[in-house]
Amino acid sequence: MIYKINFVLFWLLITGSLFAQKSVGVVEFPSEVSAPLTNAERLQLLEVFGDSFNKLVLENPTQLQNLKFLLRSRIKIISTDKDDLSEVPKLSDLELFNQYNKDLQKPKSFDPSNFNPLIYQFQWYSPTQQIYHINNTDLLLQIIPQHAFIRN
Repeated sequence: MIYKINFVLFWLLITGSLFAQKSVGVVEFPSEVSAPLTNAERLQLLEVFGDSFNKLVLENPTQLQNLKFLLRSRIKIISTDKDDLSEVPKLSDLELFNQYNKDLQKPKSFDPSNFNPLIYQFQWYSPTQQIYHINNTDLLLQIIPQHAFIRN
């Protein structure tokens, strides 16, 4: 009897999950993603991936494409004229992504010319837009969700 109940529950769960799947479409990468890494991007990736850079990024075309897509199209720094940004999460409150480079440190101040967003533990594949206040500035860091680039 327990075998029959388990069997029925198993099939209910399987068929329910099959119907619950949603077609996600295909990410349409902007044309700028096909260009080679710039020197600045290479330095950003080296800072984050350290000795694993070649193996995890350069030898993995899909990962390389996703990282270029992230850096070139999905991360924006925008200015705001809002006076009160107390409700916006602060960039400095995020943890570092130091899995591959234990020596990573948070910058003491924001310098747009050498800012590396990849050092932070963002939810890169969140279905919603993320906004963070860059401390002591009138700037916000916006992460555009990947699904904004999906064509059906």
